[in-house]
Amino acid sequence: MHKLTNGEVEVVVSTDFGPRVLELRRAGGDNVFGDLSDEPPKPTPYGDAWRIRGGHRLWLAPEDPVTTYFPDNAPLVVKGDALRVTVTQPAEPHTNLEKEMTLELLGGTRVRVTHRMRNTGALAVDVTLWALSVLRTTGVALLPQPPFAPFPDALLPARPVVTWPYVKMSDPRFVWGDRFIRVKQDPQMMTPQKIGAFDVGGVVGYASRGELFVKKHTPMRGAHVDFGCNVEIFVNGAFLELETLSPTQRIAPNETAEHVEEWCILPIGKDDDDAIGAAFAHVCMT
Repeated sequence: MHKLTNGEVEVVVSTDFGPRVLELRRAGGDNVFGDLSDEPPKPTPYGDAWRIRGGHRLWLAPEDPVTTYFPDNAPLVVKGDALRVTVTQPAEPHTNLEKEMTLELLGGTRVRVTHRMRNTGALAVDVTLWALSVLRTTGVALLPQPPFAPFPDALLPARPVVTWPYVKMSDPRFVWGDRFIRVKQDPQMMTPQKIGAFDVGGVVGYASRGELFVKKHTPMRGAHVDFGCNVEIFVNGAFLELETLSPTQRIAPNETAEHVEEWCILPIGKDDDDAIGAAFAHVCMT
């Protein structure tokens, strides 16, 4: 394991498999990420199992049982110190993609995470970088709604909201609010649910235990998978995933595609729209 700390935030990155970020916390606090090390492994056609493990990972989208679930169980190349580290996996033989993460502490609890995929093959390939954070239980994910504008002042759509075939819009874990779409994690409700959207503001979050974990990204133009999603939320009884996606881009041999997130953890006195909105506004200004 490799640990980053600046006295205010602590990050633990695996060096034995991944790239995976296993822990993120305010100094002395609880891990924001979920630990799923006891979850059963998923069989794959590659002779080794894929393990969800928990924490934060990098995937290739759209989700596919062959191209997505390659076992990331090999040791990584690690370069860094207590404030910045880059971890690189061996190239995946079925995609010829080499996945890499660089984590940098930016001050306070802010962390920049640069995800990369490098094409080690002989032909150009299309890639969508998919950054997935497994979060601890009993919290609520928050997707900001676009600013309200009355009819007939606004006649064009604000953004798509995407569902999956197993989604039930009446599920009580969904709260379709005016300022936020909320998705609750409830350990007593095992059935999976998932929604996606094009997040025009670039900030999504997860509130739990008096803290707000924020993922900030820059919405990019270009084609996106999953009917145009650049953010997705998956939930079941064991965890909730907060996910962002890059546009699809074609990279030639030896070229690299990047997708950047910035994380922070903020204290919130209470979980209501005003407190969450103020925290998001603070993040957007920094």
